[in-house]
Amino acid sequence: MSDFSAFEQIIEEMKLVYRHDQRPWMIGFSGGKDSTMLWTLVFEMLKTLKPSEIRKKIYITSSDTMVENPIVRRYMHKMSKMIGEAGAKYGICTNIVKPHIMLDGPQKNGTFWTYVIGLGYPTPEPPGFRWCTDRLKIRPINQFTLDTIKEN
Repeated sequence: MSDFSAFEQIIEEMKLVYRHDQRPWMIGFSGGKDSTMLWTLVFEMLKTLKPSEIRKKIYITSSDTMVENPIVRRYMHKMSKMIGEAGAKYGICTNIVKPHIMLDGPQKNGTFWTYVIGLGYPTPEPPGFRWCTDRLKIRPINQFTLDTIKEN
């Protein structure tokens, strides 16, 4: 038995799912260990396919809340660009969504500062007041997903 048998089994299962239909895949990428492992496995699986078998778009999407630490923000944008360049020939398309994609009510955009300064929301405090996660990450990703589904 190979030292890489678990890896090989995952790749084979991913190939089976990939070949099953033409629907695009959407993968969230945060830059953490889980999402990095997932896109790496997808990339490795794609490299085992024949060029004629590569027939599906794969969207790797990150969320820029526009209030990230500058080092984290630069890393996210750099990684997104590198993944997009390396994966272009395999149908990989990278995207970075921002909160202004999702508009709530009458405000002109949905940035953190619009909520805190413009609308008077209190700043998020641990452990549970997390309005920012929903409005700055989840809603923009959901909107991007819905728009992409409509296009495909």
